Amino acid sequence: MWKTFVMLRPLHLFNLRNLLIAAIFMQLGALDAFAQIEAPDRKVLFKEDAREVERAREVGRVAAVKSDRSQSQDLDFKAPTVEFDQERKVMSGEGGVILSQRGLRAQADSGEMNTESNLANFHGNVLFTTDDLNLAATHGSFNTESETGEFDDAEFTYEDGGYLVRAEKLFKLSETKYRLLGSDLTTCHCGEGSQPWSFGSSETNITQEGYAYSKNVTFNIHGVPVFYSPYFAFPVKTERTSGLLNPTFGYSSDNGAEFSIPLFIALSEQSDLTLTPFTESKTRNGLSVDYRHAFSKRNNVTSRITYSDESPRDGDLRGTNVDGLDDPEIDTNRFGGFYSQLWRTDRSALVPSTLVADIHYVGDDLFPREISDPDIAADDARYTTSILSLQSSFGEYVSASLTGEYNQDLIEDDDLIFQRLPELSVVGLRSFRPFGQNALGAKLVTRTDLAVTQFAREEGYDGTRIDVKPGIKIPFHYKNYLNSEIFAAVRQTEYQLDETIDPDDDSELDSSGSRTVPELGGQVSTAVERVFDVDKDGWFASMVGAGRLNQGSQLVRLKHSIEPSIRYTFIPGTEQGDLPLFDSIDRIREKSLFAFGVRTALIGRFDSTDPAREEITELAPAIEDLPVFDFDRALTELDSSSPFSERFGGDFRPRRGQIRDLVALTIKQTYDYNEDEKDLDPNLDPWSDLGGALEFYPNNSFGLTLESNFDTYDKTFSSWGASAQIFDDREDSIRARYTYIDDNLSQLDGNIELRVTDRVRIGYYGVFDDEKSEILENAVGLRLKSSCNCWTIDIGYHERINPDTNKFLVTFTLGEIGAIG
Repeated sequence: MWKTFVMLRPLHLFNLRNLLIAAIFMQLGALDAFAQIEAPDRKVLFKEDAREVERAREVGRVAAVKSDRSQSQDLDFKAPTVEFDQERKVMSGEGGVILSQRGLRAQADSGEMNTESNLANFHGNVLFTTDDLNLAATHGSFNTESETGEFDDAEFTYEDGGYLVRAEKLFKLSETKYRLLGSDLTTCHCGEGSQPWSFGSSETNITQEGYAYSKNVTFNIHGVPVFYSPYFAFPVKTERTSGLLNPTFGYSSDNGAEFSIPLFIALSEQSDLTLTPFTESKTRNGLSVDYRHAFSKRNNVTSRITYSDESPRDGDLRGTNVDGLDDPEIDTNRFGGFYSQLWRTDRSALVPSTLVADIHYVGDDLFPREISDPDIAADDARYTTSILSLQSSFGEYVSASLTGEYNQDLIEDDDLIFQRLPELSVVGLRSFRPFGQNALGAKLVTRTDLAVTQFAREEGYDGTRIDVKPGIKIPFHYKNYLNSEIFAAVRQTEYQLDETIDPDDDSELDSSGSRTVPELGGQVSTAVERVFDVDKDGWFASMVGAGRLNQGSQLVRLKHSIEPSIRYTFIPGTEQGDLPLFDSIDRIREKSLFAFGVRTALIGRFDSTDPAREEITELAPAIEDLPVFDFDRALTELDSSSPFSERFGGDFRPRRGQIRDLVALTIKQTYDYNEDEKDLDPNLDPWSDLGGALEFYPNNSFGLTLESNFDTYDKTFSSWGASAQIFDDREDSIRARYTYIDDNLSQLDGNIELRVTDRVRIGYYGVFDDEKSEILENAVGLRLKSSCNCWTIDIGYHERINPDTNKFLVTFTLGEIGAIG
């Protein structure tokens, strides 16, 4: 299905990988650009199903139902006309009465209150609010001290406004207990008239953080009963509660009857378990077990293990293509799973440390293709990679990590794959000012990288590699015209092999070896800028502000920048052919390489169209609250101990949209003088492909990126890609991406969403392989919605070629109740 229902999943695992990616893009100055193009997504045919949209909708809904609470302990009784009967000790009011005391607030057209008994009677348009209840009624009698009472024609919401309850008579028996007579429950907030659907009962008794017990329950569609039960019980808890979640079921000509129903078990306030038995009668029967535990804010675990008995299929591949696989066998007893954990010390710890575990396992290579679970492995994954890493900082200048990495190859022979078991990395970095304070701002930056890696595999040579790279660089600048640096380093690598046979040609390598590779170079960059005023009524400002999504801000300034740069790297020739090849570090070619490029951008400065918002200082972060990055640190050193993650929890948004690129063009190329003079590698040209990238983001309704590599010798594009998105005011959208790599890939994928009417939408996702002229995957869905968005019906069709499957899908969703499909 294209929609994933995530039910009762309160524990969240901090995603270190996404933090690293975001931090890297921020250092490169490209976070805004990358964030504006949304990639196509096979699981979300309708944008409103995206998790970020659902979260924003939930936040807005919760905020909408918040009420002001009276904090005063004293009784306050107000009305345009107030009378007090001294003998009866009764205050009465007309023309609009407001009563407040402690956490209670009540108002009505008229009312009276006995100051001795604390009993109040309110009449007409009664609104009664406490810390746990927002209620409207035609009449109410209540005690202001105990906050108990009874109400006629009552209407209230619970679960942060998601559920609407109406009752002919409501009794508030205590802070947590209620009794309802002649009640209806729905999630449809449709105003007056019959609701599209509701659950009705003659009597319901509710205990908050407990259960509700109803008698004579009917399920009604537009007021017409279509289902009856003499008795019904359901939990009414704001805390997580054990119980069955929504089932899924279906039928397949290949797999037979399909059914699954999750059981959620709340083990404690910090942990829970979900058991999901499933069956596909002709193919498999199995169980998936999810375990989550939040030990603390700095220590979270999420895990899953899936078992599937594949004996019903009797070895039938069910349309799965196994061409090119080294091991196409399917395990009869099939397992797959993942384990993720993030543990961090406090930043003030003597040795700030982070432990990251990201473990993935599949029992056979076809598991990802046949059992869709992207948390375990993507269905088109080339490898599953498991990582266990401990990262620590020792003072201000030294950081270290101890990492183990294991890879399962889902296509080729696992016995030939190198595993890093383990790898120790140490980085030392420190700056000095031996030149004192000088006009060029020159300083000395020293850095040493040490990596000790144990490579292991079942077949072929393996062993230990020790790689150390000390280096220095001197950054300096001339006024604000040039920003420059020169650098020098030497890499010393030692090898000690445990096995020496090369599996490619059965030759034998030396059991030990070494190499020394020096490196030196420098770079220079500059920037030319000019700022322009903007005609707020001109065509450019109108284009940037076009569309409903762009009405919250207006363009007030434009800056055009041109940033050329050039970098030179020299590495002399070093004999390495007789050394083992573990990864790309083991083959560093001779080069005298010039890398040059230019980036030009048109940058917009925006102000809010709501002046009042700009005057609220709380809406903008204080300068001291913004994270400060050490740009001399390696990108790989950025982790969850950085101020980036500590202050913002991995979601850094410093007033996004205030300053952003509207258009940016980047062109880069390299030239290798050594290759030109010596022709060292017949497969390598002196001039690299000419790389270019165009980013065009005029507003939030449109975005386009174009990237390409142009072969200047053959006068052809060796690779290129394009991504685009369009959103209109009708909420139609197109998200598309095309990728071309010469002789390897030519593929188009994208989403289209069309709003036919307010209640009818069509969604589509497709992948087209231009090399093979065939559609790899198709998914189309029709969504029918109620007039007030309290139910939806999704009807769809999903087609894939590997495995060769065709599915018809139907999902029925009742507001906040959940979905079945």
